[in-house]
Amino acid sequence: MSHRRGKTIGSTITSAQIKKKVKQPQTFLGTGTVGIFPCYDCNQCPYMIKGKDFVHPATGYTVHLLNHFTCISKYAIYTLVCPCGLIYIGHNADQLKFTVLETVPPIKVGGDRELRLKQQEVWWIHKLKALTPCGLNRDYNLYLFL
Repeated sequence: MSHRRGKTIGSTITSAQIKKKVKQPQTFLGTGTVGIFPCYDCNQCPYMIKGKDFVHPATGYTVHLLNHFTCISKYAIYTLVCPCGLIYIGHNADQLKFTVLETVPPIKVGGDRELRLKQQEVWWIHKLKALTPCGLNRDYNLYLFL
């Protein structure tokens, strides 16, 4: 005689298939309002463009931020603005303050979250026209969308 247990939802869905909501880190001031703000704990804070939106210096295009970002935010698309008016758009999986200090090598592990981050970077490069000669990005990879 043999017995086999029936399938349940818990036995068919793995924990990797259940999406968890990513929480923003809570600071001593609370969860924060929408926009980008300094963490007051690094050397890059004085150079941040603070506020609820970002205005492209050459075209005047305004990007309204949807979350609370600081120097310690992870998995973010960032923009570096040159004094000449050109911009560079990049992505990071580490904290922003470390990305500005050094070149972060690409992370080998990360799955769909890393791919989605790179796709968003390419989208913003195209949207803000950050490719040379109008910007500081050299190229972007469209193979990310295949």
